[in-house]
Amino acid sequence: MSITINLNELSVDNPVFVQTIQQWLALIETGEDVVFVASGKPVAKLAAPDLPSITANSITEVTTPKKRRQAGKYIDKKLSPEFFLPLDEDELALWDQ
Repeated sequence: MSITINLNELSVDNPVFVQTIQQWLALIETGEDVVFVASGKPVAKLAAPDLPSITANSITEVTTPKKRRQAGKYIDKKLSPEFFLPLDEDELALWDQ
């Protein structure tokens, strides 16, 4: 079901305009669509987005912060001297693939 709003009746200067928008949003939350008409022709439609349903698991996934990296975690780790040697031709060829 949808509600029809005539654009000629809208005015930003109208003090109840914000309250009217809040009422439209309340209707949209209940599943209604709000259709705007100009000269008897529909020009716009407000409807609830097709979003996936929110579950308790999805809320905890969003609100649980990721584990932050720890500065200096590997400061005491040493690289072997072989790490700094140039790669041989066979290994370089593997990187070029």
